[in-house]
Amino acid sequence: MYARFWKRAVAALLDLLVVASIHQVIGILTTFAWYWCLRDPYDIYEYLDELIVLFNVSRMVLMAVLFWHYFAIMESSKFQATFGKMAMGLRVVDQGGQKITFHRATARFWSKSFSAITVLIGWFMAGFTKKKQALHDIAAGTCLMEEEVLKARQVEAAAAV
Repeated sequence: MYARFWKRAVAALLDLLVVASIHQVIGILTTFAWYWCLRDPYDIYEYLDELIVLFNVSRMVLMAVLFWHYFAIMESSKFQATFGKMAMGLRVVDQGGQKITFHRATARFWSKSFSAITVLIGWFMAGFTKKKQALHDIAAGTCLMEEEVLKARQVEAAAAV
């Protein structure tokens, strides 16, 4: 059975907590780095505007890379899910029900921008499509499935051999 909309939504909220925690840690570390740079004995105040831009851009790039790796590595790992999805008993699979590759997980992550720019309609599509796929799932060729269903399929496949 494909993941129901509300299970997906709760899993997304749990992942949001994980991502927000990572965001806070990065914010604290970059703040310490910022204060460390301001203690520089040289006169850096004439470059303060450039430093602010540099730190903010660096932090945004670092967070994007970390979030991409969090989602892509977790979803392509043996767990087939992020922490939020694991808590809800969901697994990310390809159209054939198999584990996805890092490249497909990367495509799924970056395709979420399509779901976001449609004023979240891309995510709400999961409540109305046959396979309960959001726009980014359709774009990446993935599905979210219940863990019990995947285990039952594996048992059936093993019994057939």
